[in-house]
This record gives sequence, structure tokens and C-alpha cells, in this order.
Amino acid sequence: SAAVRSGDQVLEVGTGSGYLSACMALMGGQVQSLELHADLAATARSNLQATGCSSVEVSCADGLGLVSETAYDVIVLTGSLPLYQPCFERALKFGGRQWGRHAGPTGAPPGPCRVHQHRAVRNLARGTGACSRSARL
Repeated sequence: SAAVRSGDQVLEVGTGSGYLSACMALMGGQVQSLELHADLAATARSNLQATGCSSVEVSCADGLGLVSETAYDVIVLTGSLPLYQPCFERALKFGGRQWGRHAGPTGAPPGPCRVHQHRAVRNLARGTGACSRSARL
């Protein structure tokens, strides 16, 4: 699990309504959330503001374009990923936690999403560019 703790720097890819963002903030995380769709990002900002949640920043951006100098304690991939993208691991701090789900390869029969969990146990090359776009639908 992502196990968000007080003071964690959290990256969420796929804000949706902002519900999970608010939950992670209530657990003590400072959340940077990326949402591909502008209408969902606006809705999430509105929902978060209405609840007084101030430790979440929502940006309208494609998480697959992530090239960040920031290292995160926790990365949560809640947006739809057709295939797992290991590039997110490069944005984890040493000992960081990552949780995500992905649908599986294009053309795979319908079924439950796969869950991927990762803990950074070694330093990975940083600054090597964005995620592969070739795996997107």
C-alpha cells in the first residue's frame, strides 16, 4: 500500500474528483495531483476548496509527460494506464512507495485491473526523460 505518512511528498496521477487526494492529505501528505482532463481538474479543485483541503495542488497535466526534479515519498497512479510505466520509479525518493493500477496490454480480454506496488530500494537514473508514450491507447 502507499501508506501515506505525515510530511510525505505525494504525487498522484489521475485526480478524478479529488476524493483520494483529500484522503492522502488528511493522512498528512503534501499532495501534487496531475489530471489530464481540464474539466475533472476544475471539479477536483472546487471539491477540495469546498472541504477546506489546502495541502493538495491540482494541475492539469499528462502524467506520462512527467519530467520532474522533485523526488516523492509516495506516488499513486490512479489514472488509466494501459501498461505500467517504470519511469515513475525515477521520481521516487530512496525508500519511497508507489502504488498503481493498469489495465493490461491493448487487446487483452476485459477483466480486473492489475495492481502494481513498488518500493524504491536503490537509486534509479534520474532526469532520463519522460515516460514512454508508445504504450498509450
